[in-house]
Amino acid sequence: MTVRGEIDIATAPQFRHAMTDRLARDPAVSLHLELSGVTFIDCTGVQALLVAQRTARLLGGDLILTRTSRQVDRLLTLFRLKSAFAVESDACAVISA
Repeated sequence: MTVRGEIDIATAPQFRHAMTDRLARDPAVSLHLELSGVTFIDCTGVQALLVAQRTARLLGGDLILTRTSRQVDRLLTLFRLKSAFAVESDACAVISA
């Protein structure tokens, strides 16, 4: 799933719904989020990622972040959450695995 633009208080609910919808359609499958096009993310965006990760794991899958933008990477580092997510820097490596 490719994500572009801003993930903030105005867009996080829609973002969270899109992720949980995708997970509900394909349970026990890992959801790969390609985040290189994210230009801004705030704490509500991070919360949406955490909710999606928990949902994915409850369904037997996982949430994998691929090609995170500088903004996403910075916020995950600031919140010390980088190790909480499976993060792949190269989407091709994820697809071929």
